[in-house]
Amino acid sequence: MKIAFLTLFVAAAAFSPAIAQTQSPAATQQGSGSTQSTGGIEAGTVTGTAWAVTPDGNQVQIQPGQKIPANAQISTDSGSALELFFSNGATVVLQPNTRIQIPVFTQNPNGVPASGYDKISREPSSSRLQIVVVSGSAIIDGARLNPLSSLEARTPVFSAVSQGGVLAVVSDGPNSSIGAISGGAEVRQLNSLAAPVSLGVGDRVAANTTANATGATSTQVTTSKIPAGEQLALVDLLQNGGVSPAAAPMDGSGPPALVNPNAGIVVDNSVAGDIPNLSPNGEGQAV
Repeated sequence: MKIAFLTLFVAAAAFSPAIAQTQSPAATQQGSGSTQSTGGIEAGTVTGTAWAVTPDGNQVQIQPGQKIPANAQISTDSGSALELFFSNGATVVLQPNTRIQIPVFTQNPNGVPASGYDKISREPSSSRLQIVVVSGSAIIDGARLNPLSSLEARTPVFSAVSQGGVLAVVSDGPNSSIGAISGGAEVRQLNSLAAPVSLGVGDRVAANTTANATGATSTQVTTSKIPAGEQLALVDLLQNGGVSPAAAPMDGSGPPALVNPNAGIVVDNSVAGDIPNLSPNGEGQAV
């Protein structure tokens, strides 16, 4: 299958020690003697340009296969996409102009491989992972995680605890949305006393903040069903590292399919066929 990729810019400088010498979770555990250690992250497909910024301010361009510290800020440029593999079996795809932070990623290192996280079919231990989508759009696949593990996706508006499936997360300042492509999630509105919202397969919760003539703001939270075409297109992006073959020109030119940050959907939705019966990796609940 021919996929349209942007020309990859390969940095001339070598990776910084902060990135290239990141230890595996097992190595970290051996040095500390703790039963929990920091999880590992590896880059998969990189389309266009993506960056990692470490806490000391060191910015490094991300290359395929590169190890990335869990406490780094990770971002994509315009027209770019990035696929990330986690040592607990989670997969995250960043769409263009997206920035995420991973403030929490701890894992029991027993049985965790030092590399090759894309080959993990089921989490070998247990973990706690929190992913904050600061801006832009991300697809988060937690279907391989141990049921005892915790995966939380956050935006400036929502906190969603995954129930073992695929989430589509969009953050546009005070306007956010979280949808369940497979599995489900318990979603709580931050800084609000509103009751949590339970998302089933195909459900989406969205927040829209508006200001009146005096400048006072109000936030309206709504739930809706994700149209079948959108679900299929998001699964397509997840399976192809953030690039949609259905939306890409067959001659190999042009940028990857983009995501509408205001709706959380793929702009080019011209995909035929039915929704897969299972999540994109063969786990999860039937759609």
